[in-house]
Amino acid sequence: MNADHYTQYSQGPPMQWQSTEPSHHAHPSVMHPNTEFGARYLPPITAPQPAQPHSNGKTKRNHSNSGGSERACSSDEASRILDERRRRNASASARFRKRRNERERELVVRCMYLENQLLQAVGAVSFESIMRKAPAVERSLMVGRHLLTQPDNEDDGSPSPSPVSVSALTAPRSVDDVWSAYLKLSEQLADAVQRIDGLETR
Repeated sequence: MNADHYTQYSQGPPMQWQSTEPSHHAHPSVMHPNTEFGARYLPPITAPQPAQPHSNGKTKRNHSNSGGSERACSSDEASRILDERRRRNASASARFRKRRNERERELVVRCMYLENQLLQAVGAVSFESIMRKAPAVERSLMVGRHLLTQPDNEDDGSPSPSPVSVSALTAPRSVDDVWSAYLKLSEQLADAVQRIDGLETR
């Protein structure tokens, strides 16, 4: 009986081994025992994690490089706009000066023409006495207008206007006063104005 009793307690449940199908949680060559003891002490197997690329430093450098290029582009654009604005202002100033000089020259030529007509109509003595009533002009303006005040009829023997009368007529700041002097002259010398009209219609 002792032998039978020993053999009864010494025999245990048979161990059965089976091969499991490969899955994403276990290696295909691992053999798992089909018992409670083997399942209890089997360590868990986890899937490997993919490695994370270290790109933080490169991203920061890219951001810093892009920021520097944007600042350089904005600075170049501002400089280009400023140069274009200066060029346009210079062109506008040149056009304004050209128009002003042309208008001033036209006024000077017109005044000289009327002065010559009055000189021929009333004579040198009366003309000088009338034109001396025009406002005074600075010496620099008389010198600056020297080329414009040269008479065109020096060879035909006609009298030439005096520097006093011509300088009064060619001064830019006294153009309105000169025209007022001509209006007063036309009122006082009606016969001279009629003779001027006759000369202009020839």
